[in-house]
Parts: sequence; C-alpha cells; structure tokens
Amino acid sequence: MPEGELVAETTREAVGQHILELLLIYLPWISQVNPWVFFVATLVVAYILSEALAWFLRVIVEPFTKKTKTQVDDILLKEIQHPIAWIIFSVLAYVAFAPTVFPSVIAPIIEALLIGFNIFVIAYLLNNLTNAGIKIWSLKRKTKRRSSMAENVLPIFSKIIKALIWSISFLLFLASFGVQIGPFITGLGLAGIVLGLALQDSLKNIFGGISLAFDQAYMKGDKVRLGDGTVGVVHDISLRSTRVRTYDGDLIMVPNGKIANENIYTFAQPLPKSRVTVNFGVEYGNKVEKVQEVVLAVLNGMEGIEKDPEPAVHFNDMGAYALEFSARFWVENYETAFTKKREATTLIYNTLNKHKLGIAFPTQTLHLKK
Repeated sequence: MPEGELVAETTREAVGQHILELLLIYLPWISQVNPWVFFVATLVVAYILSEALAWFLRVIVEPFTKKTKTQVDDILLKEIQHPIAWIIFSVLAYVAFAPTVFPSVIAPIIEALLIGFNIFVIAYLLNNLTNAGIKIWSLKRKTKRRSSMAENVLPIFSKIIKALIWSISFLLFLASFGVQIGPFITGLGLAGIVLGLALQDSLKNIFGGISLAFDQAYMKGDKVRLGDGTVGVVHDISLRSTRVRTYDGDLIMVPNGKIANENIYTFAQPLPKSRVTVNFGVEYGNKVEKVQEVVLAVLNGMEGIEKDPEPAVHFNDMGAYALEFSARFWVENYETAFTKKREATTLIYNTLNKHKLGIAFPTQTLHLKK
C-alpha cells in the first residue's frame, strides 16, 4: 500500500475508533448492532436531520427574518439554508462510515467519495455565500449613487470567484482519489502567465474598469471632462471601455485602463449642483456699484436658479479696454447649466443696454502727427 493511502487509512481508523468510543459511552447498545445496519441507519438519520434543519430554517426562522428592517438576514438565510442542510448530511455520513468495517477493496473508494462529497458541499456553501455577498453589496449600493459599470462588473466578478471555488474543489476531489494535482497546478500557472502576457492590454482595461466601478467614478448619463479636455455625456460603460458622446454628436470610445490613470472631471459628483459664471465687461467711466446692482437684480429675477448660495456679481479686474465683471449663480442640476447661462447672458446684455451701461469692446486710438 502506498504511503499516502496508508496514512489516510490510519487516519480514518483513528477517527472511526474515537467516534465508536464516544458512541459506546452514550449509546452502549450500539455494540450489539450490525455495522452495516448502523451505517445505513445513520445515513437515514442524517438525511432526516438535514431535512428537519432545512424545514426549521424555512418555516420557523425565515418568517422571523422577514420581519426585520434589514434584508441582509433574508439574503443570507436564503443562500445558506440548503448548503447547511447538506453539510449536516455529509458530516454525519462520514461519521457513519468511519467506524464501519468495510472490505479493504471498497473502503478507500467509499471514503474518497464521501470526502469528495464533503468538498463539493463546502464548495456549494462558498458559492452561495458569494451570491449573498454580491447581493448584499448591490443592496447597500441602492441607498447610494450606483454606477452602471458596477452592474456590468459584479456578475463577471462573481463568476470569477465561483470559477476559482469550483476549480479548487475539483482539484481537491481528484486529490481525495490519490491523483497527483501538482502537475495540474503547474500547468495552470504556466498557462496563466502565457495568457496574461498575450492579453496584457486587455487585462489592463478590464482591471481599470473594475477599479472605476468600485470607486463609483461616474455612471451612464453623467457629464464628464476627459483628460484631453473633451466634454461630453457618458453614453455607455462596458468592462473594457467607456463611450462618451460629445455635444457635437460624436462618440468617443476610451479604454478604461487609460481613464483609470487620468484626471477625470465629473460634473455630477459629489452633488449634481453646478455653478454658472457669465463674464462680461463694461466701458471705463461706469460706476462699479451701479453695474453690480443692475446685474444682480437680473439674477435674482431669474427662475430655476438656487437662492442658496446666493447669486453674486464680482468686479474682477481693470482690463486693457474694459472693467471686467463676472456674474455667478448656482443651478440645482448641471444639466440645466448651459441653458441658464445662455438665458443669463441674454438678460445681462439687454439690461446693460437698457440702463445705458456701455458694453466694452476692443478699440484702438490712433494719434496722427501733422
């Protein structure tokens, strides 16, 4: 017998002997029961107990969790009740097998099957816990500002975790039958290195998309300014790239790996409020206080702008040919900023003309000597 199988057999016998001693202490009549009858009876009891636990969680515990304010316990209970029941069955099945004397030919096979069954049941539990974690994370994000990119990334992220869980479980299952899994792991490592080098740029964009999703950098419909100065609205977000539609109607596709390494100006965060500035100049000789009073009255009379912070008119500089002012006010949503700026510009121009406050424009004075 190989050394590995000898160790496994010795371990099983030690576990079986310990379980048998405990059973004889609390249930001495078991010594009179046929080992096969004990094994089958324990399997039946294990199945009944697992079903009873599932019923208890479904009928008794579930209605109680539905009365709580949070949905976290409901999600957890729904995802773990079946795996927990199967774990109870698989553990008790091994308890039934350990002290039972089987022919040496089939004992290793049965033990490997039971260990493999336990491995896959634990994988089933981890798989459902992953589902629960993703659902809870999404649930918490609903109370905040969610990113459509996150909705694309989460399913893929979940599949990657599940693939790792089931791949490791499969390798452990093979190991329970005495298969050497070292070559498998080495082969997977080499394949991963080769694939990573071949898809280096694509992986950079994918991980860039994942980082942007978890940072909640922007979402579909947000107005953004890219690192090169391009301003537009986020049209679509995928795992590899972000598409921005400019105000000229052009569609720009930017790799997420590039965006993740640039400074992106997002107009919608942290709040959708936006400040609008209208710059204008009047001729020298006009009173600064008069200009401020007239223009401020225009801003206060506009509808659809915020009163807190209050609109303001600032005298900025004595320019080369004009007294330079800026009228500033806030709008509730950046989407209305452009429209309100046009409206304010028109009103300021008309009001300055009405009050005969001359609007400056570049001029040059020539002095000719006779």
